[in-house]
Amino acid sequence: MTALLYTSFLLFVAYITAIIAVNGGVPTSVSDSFYILNRRKQGLGRLFTLWCDAVGISVMTVMFELSGGAWFQFMSFFAGTGLCFAGTAPLFKSHEKVIHYASAAVCAVGAALWTGFMGCYWLLLLIIPAPFVRRGTRMFRTEMALFVITYGALFIINLKQI
Repeated sequence: MTALLYTSFLLFVAYITAIIAVNGGVPTSVSDSFYILNRRKQGLGRLFTLWCDAVGISVMTVMFELSGGAWFQFMSFFAGTGLCFAGTAPLFKSHEKVIHYASAAVCAVGAALWTGFMGCYWLLLLIIPAPFVRRGTRMFRTEMALFVITYGALFIINLKQI
């Protein structure tokens, strides 16, 4: 599980770094990377879907394993599949808007609840400054705070169980 966690984190960092480089700065949201990549080359936006699926499934698997047998273990499915569904419905500016936003919300709530129930509730305090950042990047920074909280909890809990 440790190798899967590190691989997932490296994939996360690589994608976010690449999107910031391609965009020439911080995008308005992670989901906007679908449109950013499609502007570069038609069809390239599907990398967003593949990234969401890879990160979602790997994080879900690690969460499920780390919470082994706890009553809230099912939250790992909400976190992982929420991200997968958000990636599968990337057109949040058009007809897939409701599916995308609902899936992203399920992912965020599932990951936050799982983090809290696993005893890393103090990490959730990192989300507090996110809404107070510069207006154009508020959503991106909130998403990044949630990812940092989730990965932080996974690394901490993983270290405790080794």
